[in-house]
Amino acid sequence: IQIYVQTPTNKTFRMPVTPSGGIAGFKFMLQHVAGVPPERQRLLFAGQQLEDDRTLADYNIKSESTVQL
Repeated sequence: IQIYVQTPTNKTFRMPVTPSGGIAGFKFMLQHVAGVPPERQRLLFAGQQLEDDRTLADYNIKSESTVQL
């Protein structure tokens, strides 16, 4: 699926992801696009902070969803 990541400076990145993929792995991928190391990332979706040990599916993140960085 494709999801969007919006940065604090209002840049938006479109990223291919697997719903069963872990948040920690997603942060690692995002590091190469956004230039922010995983340990400095805080991701939010639907008012929840995404925890590294969970998956995108755990948060009901679907195609075309937007995650806040």
